[in-house]
Amino acid sequence: MKLAAYLPDGLFTVLGLTGFALRYSDAFWVRWFFGWEGGFPLRGIIHRVAAVIFVFTVIWHVLYLTTARGHHFLRDIFPDKSDLNQFTQTMRYNLGLTKDRPRFRRFSYVEKAEYWALVWGSVTMVITGFFLWFDNIAVHWFPRFP
Repeated sequence: MKLAAYLPDGLFTVLGLTGFALRYSDAFWVRWFFGWEGGFPLRGIIHRVAAVIFVFTVIWHVLYLTTARGHHFLRDIFPDKSDLNQFTQTMRYNLGLTKDRPRFRRFSYVEKAEYWALVWGSVTMVITGFFLWFDNIAVHWFPRFP
């Protein structure tokens, strides 16, 4: 598998780790990862660089989805009725109720669920990240509530 396939997951992890480290800078594990002083400037730089790369990765993927191969990928990764059938076949096989292994098409229901979870998480992280990064603009459009 190509390295680019692991890039979004790795960036997602880096953003989660550094984001929580920025929010909870007094936690013991932050000192373990970023030094006794907490490495606040280092965390901020790592987090923002990873965020920019992550946003470019998301944009790249959206552009890929507009190509012919991207349309084919989108059609194959979209959940359909057969996924529920494959799930029940897998459960029956795992419980020993049948000896026939389930057959999957290009993507199994597990891969589809993981992809759409990454899409949902990516959208959430990008939107909330921009709100936090450009808080003056965000507060202008979406006022803070107590």
